Amino acid sequence: MKLKTDLLGGALFLSVSIVVWFLIPSQIILTQSTNINSQTFPRLIVGIAIVSSILLILKNIIKIIKKEPVEEVEIILNNEIKVIIMLIILTLYIFLFEHIGFLFSSIIYSFLTLMYYKSKNIKYYIYIALVCFVVNYIFKNLLLVQLP
Repeated sequence: MKLKTDLLGGALFLSVSIVVWFLIPSQIILTQSTNINSQTFPRLIVGIAIVSSILLILKNIIKIIKKEPVEEVEIILNNEIKVIIMLIILTLYIFLFEHIGFLFSSIIYSFLTLMYYKSKNIKYYIYIALVCFVVNYIFKNLLLVQLP
């Protein structure tokens, strides 16, 4: 499958930017009603992203109309399966993080990642578990940050 990279990227970034534009009022609560407030800078950045995306899309549409070459990339779905599986594992981590907390979800995520890449060295599993315990200890006891 061949995709026009700039056209697809512009459309994707435009849609994400529009969603973020409408999410700003619910995520950044106004404490004062002046012209420049806590929503001004995020709206400025998102506005620039929207304008840039529209310009990128228009530039590519003009190239297509003039029959000029447009940058394309060929996507082979079989090669992208690894990325999809890692996204599934990451989604599982996020779900587990909410339910069983940082320590055990991090250990499970790390072990699943090592297993997925067929690591048979037991030292790696031990190191990962130790690092998770050390990070958990540092955050909870030394930095006094409450992890879920």
